[in-house]
Parts: sequence; C-alpha cells; structure tokens
Amino acid sequence: MKILAVNTKIQRYNNFSKNQTSPILSRKEADTVIFQGNGAMKIGITDPQNTVMPVFNHHIYELKKGLRRLALLTEKPEKQSYIEHRLQKEDISYVINKVNESKINIFFGDNACIDVVKGFDSQLNKLTPEQDFMLGTMLGYDVVQQCERYQKMKNKIVGSMPVQIKKIGKSNKV
Repeated sequence: MKILAVNTKIQRYNNFSKNQTSPILSRKEADTVIFQGNGAMKIGITDPQNTVMPVFNHHIYELKKGLRRLALLTEKPEKQSYIEHRLQKEDISYVINKVNESKINIFFGDNACIDVVKGFDSQLNKLTPEQDFMLGTMLGYDVVQQCERYQKMKNKIVGSMPVQIKKIGKSNKV
C-alpha cells in the first residue's frame, strides 16, 4: 500500500527518487493522507496532534458492537474536526459542547440518547439530579452507584431548602 500525502509537503512526494516505491513521509508531515492499494483510494484526515486516540477508537468499537449506547469524550478543541469527520464517516450521531477555551465534550452514540442529551444544559455541573442520573445511566455507569449519587444530590438540594412541616391530624382543642 502506498501512502501519499496531501499538504504543504507535497513537493517531497513529487521529488522522491525513481527507485523508491513510495515517498518517505512521516505521519507528522501530512494533514490529509491518501491511501492507494488494489486500485482503491481512501482519503482520511490525520489526528491533528499526530497521536492515536485509543479511548475514542475504543468507544467507537463498543458502539458498533452494541456494548455501549452513548459515549462521552472530553478533548481539546483542536481535535474537533478530526473527531467530527470520523463520526460522520462512521454514521454516528453526536453533539459537541464547549466546556471552556481548552476543552470540549463530545457525546456520541444512538440517536435517541443524543436527542436526550441535546435537551440537557451543556454545562454538566448544572444538571438536575434527574438529568445527572439519566446521563450516567446512558453512559453505562453502575446503576447502584448512580442511585447513590442521585440520593446524595437530592438530599443536598432538600437539605439546603427550608422545609416547613405541617402536622396533619386531630387537634387537641375542645
């Protein structure tokens, strides 16, 4: 399989020696890589940080195998175009929320799960206890731990609110 690069380093491809079967080109030199072999051609965008994204790839594997219905990946904004390209290529629904200047959250998975996530606040620390429980469950977290987390969050909210207790029953007045 020949690997040809398309970017500012293309001149290197044009100048490779005639006795080489393919240009010597490191992955770091290419923004877009064209793979040729068996008469077929694929065009792919390399990871902008020139690193393999094992967690992202594993999540996609689990989604494709039906082991997971929703995944969450927190990444640098520079990787957004690569991630979007890959998710579109795999035909996986997704939503991207900006966390801050240096982080984005990418939710991806089944359409129904993505539709639910779209209804949530994009800032995860602002989710209601019910939304937090739903999200954790959809992401595949342990259900018992999610129940315990929900109870703690609910108790924290109830504990911070003044509660008036009215006594219901027979009065002692004659």
